[in-house]
Amino acid sequence: MPLLYTQVTFVSVAETASVEKLLEKFGLPTEALYNRQKVFNILLMDKKRAGAMIRFVLLLRIGKAELHSLPLQKLKEYLDELL
Repeated sequence: MPLLYTQVTFVSVAETASVEKLLEKFGLPTEALYNRQKVFNILLMDKKRAGAMIRFVLLLRIGKAELHSLPLQKLKEYLDELL
C-alpha cells in the first residue's frame, strides 16, 4: 500500500503504516488481488473520466481530502507497478 498511495497523495509513509497496522489489528484486509487490465478497462468507463484524465479523491492528510486529476497513462503505470 505505501508505494502507490504515498506517490499520489500527501499522506506520509508513517501515516499509511499506522492505518495499515490498525486495519490488521481488526483483521481487515490491507491488500487486494486483482487483474490490472480489468481494473483499467473499468476505469476507462468511469463517470469521473474526462478525456485522458480521471478524477480521484486523494488524502492530503488523515481527515482532509481534495479532488485531483490524474492522467490515465500515469494511472496505468501505477497499476503496472503494483503487480
